[in-house]
Amino acid sequence: QHIFQILVADGKAMTFLPVRETAADGEIPAADGSPSLPQPEDNEVDENGVPRRHTDTRLQTNLSSESLQKRLLGIHTDARTFAEEQGVNVLYLALGFLEWYESPSSDRPRFAPLILVPVELGRKTAGSRFALRALEQDIVANLSLEAKLRADFGLQLPTFDTEDEVNPNQYFVKVAAAVETQSRWRVHPDEIVVGFFSFAKYLMYRDLDPDLWTGDKRLE
Repeated sequence: QHIFQILVADGKAMTFLPVRETAADGEIPAADGSPSLPQPEDNEVDENGVPRRHTDTRLQTNLSSESLQKRLLGIHTDARTFAEEQGVNVLYLALGFLEWYESPSSDRPRFAPLILVPVELGRKTAGSRFALRALEQDIVANLSLEAKLRADFGLQLPTFDTEDEVNPNQYFVKVAAAVETQSRWRVHPDEIVVGFFSFAKYLMYRDLDPDLWTGDKRLE
């Protein structure tokens, strides 16, 4: 929720940090090379009781610095290539995941993102940190998941309303209520992933739906 607010509402760029490498003085170097700042203690909270480490603009990862830069450079290159060749952005910040199963007897959990925020990954110079910025595009729900659950399980996910201020937690609660008949399914509201998501196959599936072709414009 707070990462979402910083990225989208406040318009700040989220920077990526490698696994915490505490300096001799117990501080972590700042992303822009300025004097290091003390790392907030776990019990340091703001006026709303939220840990301050969850409201800054740094995304902690479990990768080393070298591995992190390689991973981010690969994502940046792939996203730019796809945008140049296909003309669309497929890089999203996925907020919240639904854990679901193909059948009652299946022991393989599947995870599907619930909210997708269009983002771009970039950096000012080759030596600076990568930053994640929200694009001025619509925040969307997982259209493919909605179609899958409706067709295979008869479940209707709630409408994702973006006209007013988007509240991810409220949407997650509604999704959990919509799938409560499935005993093992559950919503993971705190799962966040930066990755590639494309709705190309879903759009083709929708275009080929016979119910959308009426009168003298039937598909056949």
